[in-house]
Amino acid sequence: MTPDVRKFVLTVHLAFSIGWIGAVVAYLVLGVSAVTTANAETVRAAWIAMDLTGWYAIVPLAVGSVLTGTLMAIVTPWGLFRHYWVLISFALTMFSVTILLLHMPTVSAQALTCTRLSSFAASAGASFTPSRNMPAASVRSGGVPYRTARR
Repeated sequence: MTPDVRKFVLTVHLAFSIGWIGAVVAYLVLGVSAVTTANAETVRAAWIAMDLTGWYAIVPLAVGSVLTGTLMAIVTPWGLFRHYWVLISFALTMFSVTILLLHMPTVSAQALTCTRLSSFAASAGASFTPSRNMPAASVRSGGVPYRTARR
């Protein structure tokens, strides 16, 4: 690999890796806002945004990071097994991508539930009112209380 091509691949790898970190930060902000708010619209919007951020930003950036990192390890003198830090980095990245891919279907299911609840609430004229005593996990797991809007 010529030095110019190596620098280009390294630049692309760093862009994927840093982009992945930035997308995860945005995802965490959405997750924290979904857990800490009592506003139904915010909870639903956060889950839907987490689904979109996960599938269209985090997953592609994570896979791109794995592919470019593997390419860098294979075609440069660093190798995949020659230096312990390359192997540890590869193992942590593969672990993270595996957890991500196992986690995203759950987020998609929650986003679909939130979308359906939004549609149902809009058509029924109901308002989502989570109880202050209800744990946040049960609010997001489908145990969502509905009542008609007070007028």
